[in-house]
Amino acid sequence: RDAKMIRLLIVIAWFYVSCARGDGVHDHGRRTVSNPLWNETSLDKLRNDLLLNYDKFAKAVEGNVTEVGIGLTIVYVETDELNSTFTSSMWLKLSWKDPKLVWSSQDYNGIDSLKMADHEIWQPDIYLFNGANTGGEPIIRYGNPYALVQPDGSVVWVPPIKLTALCDFDMYYWPFDTQRCYLRFGSGSRSRADIRLVSKGVDFKTAIPIVQWTIACTDTIVEVTRAGYPDQFYHVLYNLTLTRKPSTTTTVATTVICCSACLVLAQRFLTFKTGRGLILRCLTSVVLCIFLVYFGTRVAPKRSAAPWIVSFLSACLFLHCITVIESVMVTCMSKLSNPKRVAWKVKGWLGGRFGRILLLDDCIVECERCVDSTDDQHGGKCAASHDWELCHIAIDRLLFLIYFLILALLILAYII
Repeated sequence: RDAKMIRLLIVIAWFYVSCARGDGVHDHGRRTVSNPLWNETSLDKLRNDLLLNYDKFAKAVEGNVTEVGIGLTIVYVETDELNSTFTSSMWLKLSWKDPKLVWSSQDYNGIDSLKMADHEIWQPDIYLFNGANTGGEPIIRYGNPYALVQPDGSVVWVPPIKLTALCDFDMYYWPFDTQRCYLRFGSGSRSRADIRLVSKGVDFKTAIPIVQWTIACTDTIVEVTRAGYPDQFYHVLYNLTLTRKPSTTTTVATTVICCSACLVLAQRFLTFKTGRGLILRCLTSVVLCIFLVYFGTRVAPKRSAAPWIVSFLSACLFLHCITVIESVMVTCMSKLSNPKRVAWKVKGWLGGRFGRILLLDDCIVECERCVDSTDDQHGGKCAASHDWELCHIAIDRLLFLIYFLILALLILAYII
């Protein structure tokens, strides 16, 4: 039994020694594994030290106000007047300080800047509060731009973005108009006790030159109280002034205005002997209707007063319709089988000073010559027809003066 006991003790001792050696090997292996399998650089060490236990959902400065700078670099602007919106492609520059991202360059082989992915660090929740979709939409960026971090904790993040904002377009002076739109930025959930916004201005140096607008901007900082929130929030308001550049549209609009005015005025000197003048006036009415429908649907926005060009074309069409109605009435009166003569009082006005003002002397002489050359059987009818023709010419020339005055006042109202 003693021998068996001795052998058992020897086996136990050997097993203990073997386990001890295994633990030593295991410990040695673990120590070996704890060392990195690659050559750790100063940049790797810096990133590991900064992001260790870093919470990107916690505000950068707890208990104090974080100052966030916001600036814009506008690249392209496109407007949609019919839907009262404008779209802008730009670079949004955000800057702030994060004390949790501070390091000493001497401890990390002189590293004086660090690029970090945007999903790795805390960012201010900046919203556009006059967005076209929701009226308060978060900033949607393109790609995954890196944030540049400095040793003192300064962070600069410049994401490319595309925004669609609401704008109340005033199209009255189109196509020589100047529009005033704005972009309102602010934090979505942080009040002024947490975030203070500071404007860094707007840069237009990189704007694409083919843009149809000349852009200017002024910025202001405002404090607002939102519905349902007792606290006040900082908002940055960028007021954009858009001045339309001369383009093909400007040439087309100017041509249409001049041609419409000339068509309305020139036809006051047309006679209706063969009815061709009446047909031409009807065709002119159709052309004016086409112009009016095109510019009314192309230019006039849904929530704005009518543009001046639409009002001008409407006036031209209305005045021209009066002329067409007058031509039809006079033509019907002159084509009767037994037309009535024009009243002697009216003929006296036409043959007197009033007729000379309207330059009717030549027309009167021509009518008298035509009547004298007609036999007595048809003389009365011919005289009545020529009286109505003379009356028609007088009305046309009187309307010419009235129309010219109305159109001149409309143009003067546009210029002033």
